[in-house]
Amino acid sequence: MNSDLLKNAVGTGNQDDELAIAREKALAMDSSEKILDAILSHPRAGELVRSTTCQDFFVLVHEIGPEDSLEILRLASDEQVISVLDMACWRRDRLSIAAFDKWMDILAKAEPRRLARLIREDETGTFALWLYNSVSIALPEEDEDISNLPGDYFTIDSAFFVSILPRPEETETQLDERTTLMREILSRVADQDFEAYRAFLFQAAGVIPAQVEEEAYRLKTVRLAEQGFAPFDEAIAVYTRIKRDDFFKAPKKAAPGLAERGQAGLVPYFSTHGPDMGLFSRALSLVKDSSLLMGLQSEFAVLCNKLIVADSLAIKGQADLAQVVKKAGSYLSLGLEDLAQNKAAKAADILRHYPLARIFGFGHGLALSLAFKAREWQANAWFAKQGLPLTVWPEKEFAILGGLLLPRPLFAQSATPGQAYRDFACLDNIDRTHTILDRIIAIDSLMGLMDWDTRWFALEGANAFSVLLTAFARHLMNLNPAPRGLSKDELALFFGRLFSGRGKNRRISNRVKELFLRWAAKSSGKKEGEISALAGFALEDIFKEIEEHYSTVEARHLDGRFVPHILTETN
Repeated sequence: MNSDLLKNAVGTGNQDDELAIAREKALAMDSSEKILDAILSHPRAGELVRSTTCQDFFVLVHEIGPEDSLEILRLASDEQVISVLDMACWRRDRLSIAAFDKWMDILAKAEPRRLARLIREDETGTFALWLYNSVSIALPEEDEDISNLPGDYFTIDSAFFVSILPRPEETETQLDERTTLMREILSRVADQDFEAYRAFLFQAAGVIPAQVEEEAYRLKTVRLAEQGFAPFDEAIAVYTRIKRDDFFKAPKKAAPGLAERGQAGLVPYFSTHGPDMGLFSRALSLVKDSSLLMGLQSEFAVLCNKLIVADSLAIKGQADLAQVVKKAGSYLSLGLEDLAQNKAAKAADILRHYPLARIFGFGHGLALSLAFKAREWQANAWFAKQGLPLTVWPEKEFAILGGLLLPRPLFAQSATPGQAYRDFACLDNIDRTHTILDRIIAIDSLMGLMDWDTRWFALEGANAFSVLLTAFARHLMNLNPAPRGLSKDELALFFGRLFSGRGKNRRISNRVKELFLRWAAKSSGKKEGEISALAGFALEDIFKEIEEHYSTVEARHLDGRFVPHILTETN
């Protein structure tokens, strides 16, 4: 089973079986053109559209393209249309006037009669707030000379005169285009309901912006909460860190009741179908109880919705939603892998008894623990006290730190082109990151014990590792300790002394490692045993990496341009 979460969980409850099957079949198609054709060609197309959840409808419209979705919008319910405005036209607690411009144009083209009705029945003042921010409205007295009105006013009813307000950084051409758009919208509304049009302008002229926006936001939040989108302050709790000792102390979730058993058709399809999600998917395949599966589907959809709100994401199609689904699945798999020791049967048992949001919080908490460790260390790190940037660390280490220091920690995966970072998805990601972070901290601590000429870090290609190794190389070969890269001959000489053995058996000699410890101890004023305890594992990792890169290359063939581990005059 992949992440088609409840593909086999039949039971549409009181939903029309035929419509439910047709809806899932249509939404599962691999292109927006096929989805649109399947819906519009259905003999009960209107019912099919209106039976789609508001979230699926929103994604569907964006997947097809708002301008190409006019026929779908004509078939939609008022609730679905208002939901589109709620999801598309707000940026946290502020109404996006530009986004509202776009959707007013689309709705006017799709069904002007509905738009006029929505404006007439709007109790929130959202439409009036949009108009207030878009136009200047004048209502001259009967004997007033309208030629005295400033600006480019126009009128549709010879009573209200309207002038389009310019937007910041808007060009004259853009203003002309928006003026045409506004005239078209207002004309369509007036044509459908003249009294509603006049009431609309009168209401907009008297808007108190802050008061109307606050109330409109409150009601929008209530509507979205009814569709599974929690308010921001509640949604952000999904990132609450849950420690292992606390995880199993929480009450187990109750078995799904009769109400939950009829929810399958009400759960958004797009938020429960996506790519394979590791252990989470494998554990789901072992859950055979259809009622439990439906409950898990509902939980997963709610979890995805909370992530959308908490991360302030703009979902404009399946690709955007797929990223949310992937993130939720990644941390669920990570949490289950740790809690269930990577055993699918045990993971399935945890799914049966503990909320998905709690499993997600535990999994994300593993990544948060690394992030907290990195941030706590950085606050007092040697490199930070020296005023050195994060780029003082080699590329791999810099990427790991960069991912951990993001507001939401991410795993650095340099091996994937175009995808430097992604969410942590398994314990191997955690372990690899932890190992590299410990290496960074150890080398930082070691270098903090030594006295460094700041000119080292001004050399081209300098990073903490290459400075440390180059300084040792100059010591080993009795060269001037001044901050300077190795010449080609010096590089060849150093690598000649670094390795022992022949062919595949070439290794960095234990003698060289002992000399390094002796040099580091003398430079830091510490004992060799103390240096080994502090950074021995990190130094071993660095030496091993050098062996992997250069053990098969003859010293005389080394080119400093391709030896980033050592500073050279050709760097």
